[in-house]
Amino acid sequence: MLRTYVLSIVLCAIPLAIACGDDAAEMQRTADKAQVDANTAIAAARTKADQEARNAQAEADKKIAAMEANFTTLREDYRHTVTLNLVALDKKIADLKARAKKANGKEKAGLEARVAAVEAKYDAFTKDYSGLDTTVASSWDATRARLDAEWTELERQVDAT
Repeated sequence: MLRTYVLSIVLCAIPLAIACGDDAAEMQRTADKAQVDANTAIAAARTKADQEARNAQAEADKKIAAMEANFTTLREDYRHTVTLNLVALDKKIADLKARAKKANGKEKAGLEARVAAVEAKYDAFTKDYSGLDTTVASSWDATRARLDAEWTELERQVDAT
């Protein structure tokens, strides 16, 4: 009877052992699948993040290029305006020099001194103006303000009677 009893227990335990083995194997397969799914999701997230970063950089590059082009246009427009103003100022200076040549005595001495002062300011302005090519956007406002102030002073000195 003991034999029958032991045999019954063993026969009942075998399917349980097989079921537990199947459960463990199934649990491992489930865990492996979950890991594969997680790795796939991580790779997809990295790919998406990399693409978004590349898109953001491309957009930033476009904006930077547009701003640089706008700044270059702004600077060239300013240079053009100043060049035209210098042409007009050159004529005024030539007229002033002609008046100095025709004048006599005190008037001649005064006009010659004025011409010398104007030429010194003109040279200083054109020297600063020639540095406009190397001016960067971050210092543009200060550079333009300085040149505008120098221009105003130069023009005032030429136009003084």
